[in-house]
Amino acid sequence: MEGTVLAGRYQVLERIGGGGMAVVYKGRDSLLDRYVAIKVMNQSFSHDQDAVRRFIREAKAAASMSHANIVNVYDVGREDSIYFMVMEYVKGPTLMDMIKKKGRFGAEETIEIAIQICEGIHHAHLKGIIHRDIKPHNILVAPGNQYKVTDFGISYFPRVSAITQTGYVMGSVHYFSPEQASGTKVSAASDLYSLGVVLYEMLTGRVPFNGGNSVSIALKHIHDPVPDLKSLNSEIPEQLVEVIHRALAKDPEQRYQSARQMKEALEEVLASIRQVDAYVETYDIRPRRTTTRNRGKRWWAVAGLAAVSLVFIGFQLGNLEGNSAPLPDPAKQQAENPKQGSGSLPDNTKRNYKWWKEIPKESRKQSEYFRDVKVTGKDGNYIVSLKVNNELDSEFHYDIFVVDQTNSRLVDPGVYVRFKKTPNEKWSDVRFPVRFPAAWLQTTINGIVKIEMYQSKWVNGKKKRIGEAEAVLELKGELPEFMRKDAQD
Repeated sequence: MEGTVLAGRYQVLERIGGGGMAVVYKGRDSLLDRYVAIKVMNQSFSHDQDAVRRFIREAKAAASMSHANIVNVYDVGREDSIYFMVMEYVKGPTLMDMIKKKGRFGAEETIEIAIQICEGIHHAHLKGIIHRDIKPHNILVAPGNQYKVTDFGISYFPRVSAITQTGYVMGSVHYFSPEQASGTKVSAASDLYSLGVVLYEMLTGRVPFNGGNSVSIALKHIHDPVPDLKSLNSEIPEQLVEVIHRALAKDPEQRYQSARQMKEALEEVLASIRQVDAYVETYDIRPRRTTTRNRGKRWWAVAGLAAVSLVFIGFQLGNLEGNSAPLPDPAKQQAENPKQGSGSLPDNTKRNYKWWKEIPKESRKQSEYFRDVKVTGKDGNYIVSLKVNNELDSEFHYDIFVVDQTNSRLVDPGVYVRFKKTPNEKWSDVRFPVRFPAAWLQTTINGIVKIEMYQSKWVNGKKKRIGEAEAVLELKGELPEFMRKDAQD
């Protein structure tokens, strides 16, 4: 095939992969002057109508999708007895190649990769397409560590009858779901089972079920319990073990019911892992406030190598101690002022949305001291990661602001973060958790939470902020109409 030109524009350059049914070549699109991957069906199948329909179905399935975590299909065609499809050329190894090279992955890297795969699978499922052959061989690694699902050759449209023969089940037996192994109906949960096997293999270097032949392996998927992950890799976090065991449940109803649901579970585990950071200590240094009518609860926080805790209402660490009055109860506020929470502004509310004007949905404001701010998490539990300039002292502060349907409030001022500098580098990578009660968002369905980081310094007897940077922690719903109007003024 090398040297052949298909459809007058696709030049076949060299073979880069393939299997029993098709061969994949690197090619060049002379019209658009770019490299492409050309998948050519083996000519021995060109008179097999089932094989031809299957090949065309793969092209239709892949062509109907457009996602960063799916290999895109550009074109499909036939030239004489040659059936071919033209795809995005991904210069990189497969995930299987990576597993063979590394042996096993760490928990964080495994989760980060799995989240991308979930995104691609979720997009396919939204299109009504079940992949049915999720395995490391069908996940390509693009430059920049972008992972892409490919090979929808046996994908299944729920509204289209599957191309199978009695007693024959398509897919790769080591990654079969129990329902595939038994030849019963597949669903989106079937792909998630296969992804669970992929995660198991990434973390341990081996698949959960193996055997002398395909039948014995298939039976293990149906009947045998999943071998203990911790016995193979004791460093796997317990929360991640739970996610994988749920994905590998024998009963599809007991698994995650969508790739998005599994992705969210993985994100929670990732946030939990990153929360324990040996280089960060976080505690509150707000001055003591006294009140006889409504004293706040005292929360204790101890920062150490094993855990990091944020304190929202007061703190004690060593000789430092403080109290603060709690925020007003949202339910009580709404009872006292029925307009609050309904989108109407009470007469005494101060409108202050200056910072909202500067914050689009993907807001990040950097400075000479803080950069590359990233936020993960939701519902009052976040992990903030950033680079901090080593010119600073080994500490900085942050404030939390909340804008809801009534006003902009500074809800958590002066929280103190201590970090360990990376020696001989200009920047240190810092991660720290941010937590606050969900009540701080009040009862509104619309609202936004912002974090502002800075360092405080005494200059000529006055405390001055330097290096202010900010990021959105969470955006709930849409900005209310009256607030959008203020932001435009």
